[in-house]
Amino acid sequence: MKMKSICVALAGFAVAAVALPASAAIVYDGWQLNDGAGYLSTNIGHLNLSGGMATVTQQLIGGQVVAGSTFSESGTIYSTSYTVENSPGPTDFGLPQNYTGNLAVQLLFPTLTGVVTSVNPSGFVTYAYNVPNTPVSMQVSTNNGSTWNTVANLNVTWPSGGGIEPYLGGGLANGTTDMLLTFDPVGYQSNLLNDSSGTSLDPLVNAVGGSQLQLFVHTQNTVPTGAETIINGGADVQFTVNSDGSANLQRVPEPASIFLTGIGLLGLGLGFARRRKM
Repeated sequence: MKMKSICVALAGFAVAAVALPASAAIVYDGWQLNDGAGYLSTNIGHLNLSGGMATVTQQLIGGQVVAGSTFSESGTIYSTSYTVENSPGPTDFGLPQNYTGNLAVQLLFPTLTGVVTSVNPSGFVTYAYNVPNTPVSMQVSTNNGSTWNTVANLNVTWPSGGGIEPYLGGGLANGTTDMLLTFDPVGYQSNLLNDSSGTSLDPLVNAVGGSQLQLFVHTQNTVPTGAETIINGGADVQFTVNSDGSANLQRVPEPASIFLTGIGLLGLGLGFARRRKM
């Protein structure tokens, strides 16, 4: 029984070590965006995203969308404003404020891939993005979108996915997506992002063991009425998706912090096993 209890405790530690990075992310408050051209936007709560449009090609199996159907998605979503920091964590609210200067931001999704994870009896679809995936580009413009400059590449990180109402048949469908994007050190513009004190977050991007800086993107999505077209001889359906949402800057705990938390849980488990023996 003692060995069984220790194994249970060790299993709990392993689960904690895997689960903590995603669940214990720390959201930045009042952070700063530096476009590198002399414009610094400060006291950011979250980025406001709007005007997004993507083209989705969805695999059909037997003429239907089923669990295991794959998809690809290409598109862009824009940000011309942010919500000022006024509430700890991701719950900032209020009148949007334009970025300093004539700055605009876009997230460019070249070709993301994923898979349908479930389809319930009502036809509601859930899906997940593949990891790894094609990087997402963060680009900025200071001339109303005439030209764009890539300032960061971001990697799709687990868990990323969402759900949407039935869309086959041409009717209006609504859904949401949560995408976790980790900043890649390759292609990252130095001093692009600062914390509320103006300290550069470059060390997090370049951290030993992998980047610890992330952008959490949440969008509300709509498939317009009549937006779908059956293609490839009925093997796929293609449709457009319109999106609006928000993006919060966050960091994951350092591996040492995760390890110490896991050790603490392990200690609790061993203590429980010792009490049971007594």
